[in-house]
Amino acid sequence: MPFSILAIPTSSNKSIEQVRQAHRAELDAIAHYYRLTNYLSAAQIYLKDNFLLKKPLKPEHLKDWILGHWGTCPGINLIYAHLNCLIQHHDISVFLITAAGHGAPAILANLYLEGSLQILYPELTLNADGLAKLIRDFSCDPRHLYAGTPGTIHAGEKLGYALDVAFSSVMDHPDLIVACIIGDIAEIGALANAWDSYKFIDPAESGAVLPILHLNGHNTSTSTLYGSMNNVELQQRFTGYGYQVRIVGSQDHSQKDLANQNGLDLDADLYDSLDWAYREICRIQQAARSRQPIAQPKFPLLIVRLPPGWTGIKEIAGVPRESSHQVPLKNLKTDSNQLQLLENWLRSYQIEELFDQQDCPIPEILNLCPQGEQRMGCNPHTFGGINPYSKICS
Repeated sequence: MPFSILAIPTSSNKSIEQVRQAHRAELDAIAHYYRLTNYLSAAQIYLKDNFLLKKPLKPEHLKDWILGHWGTCPGINLIYAHLNCLIQHHDISVFLITAAGHGAPAILANLYLEGSLQILYPELTLNADGLAKLIRDFSCDPRHLYAGTPGTIHAGEKLGYALDVAFSSVMDHPDLIVACIIGDIAEIGALANAWDSYKFIDPAESGAVLPILHLNGHNTSTSTLYGSMNNVELQQRFTGYGYQVRIVGSQDHSQKDLANQNGLDLDADLYDSLDWAYREICRIQQAARSRQPIAQPKFPLLIVRLPPGWTGIKEIAGVPRESSHQVPLKNLKTDSNQLQLLENWLRSYQIEELFDQQDCPIPEILNLCPQGEQRMGCNPHTFGGINPYSKICS
């Protein structure tokens, strides 16, 4: 197979404000997209009925067994939405590996919207019936990602091995990019050694890994090592590993709304940062494939700072709870105040704006999803190189 000689995308050299102005409509659509996936993630954890909140929320609408991990879901949804745009803009092959199965509701929400889940589960249609099955069945079927999840090649419960799997996936696949979201287990030994794995990748013959360190500051019961570092320390740490580092988001986890606080434009920042990362990958690969390789090339690495549970419950009885790693509200059937908090939280996504009159996601959202085998859940590399569902994916 001849190796690709990639054209390097032209750098925009725009400020974040100019990125917003140039791509306002698309960035607004991205925000709508992850509003819906955030809602679907939370709904999978809590609801067994009243899935579109057309009635006031009652205890009988809630699951008897409330399981899942909310804290990492909003970050996964944000990154997934932006990766979808990158795929469409540059017509490229990308799939996603997440570092832990704890964000399974988020991955399932995205696979549902892009239609990849329908490959194996045709009943998960993009209407009220399919939505009900998606939400109701979570915690009945496996709660983590597994081999039966389209696009999944890494069982997330094996903490710390995602980056190793990502690097091995791009070997001898020159046109493939694997994005790897690394979260609250970044200091585990297996992962600490994996940061050097880019040194085994020949950019002339293999694809590239884009590590995305999702820093939300907390593990199950304590702060994380990298989440406790300031931006200078993080920059020095990963520059020392040999990466080009770009930090997206704020260092201040006390902010209530990162997307609108102090003029920070999180979507425009991430949009521009992913475009920068792709350009850097192309630059390194083009040099190697033109037989003028860059000595000790520095591949890009993104660090995305978000508070854990971003967009979720801010506090319970005066105690901050947005940092909840797992389930923020647990006594819903016996505590009417918590039930009201859950309803307010779910309604804060304003899902009535995100579905049409037939209870289907609006076209503005679905148009952000790549088509066919470019969907991350349909990428042929996740099916051993040949997609056995190609007729369904087309």
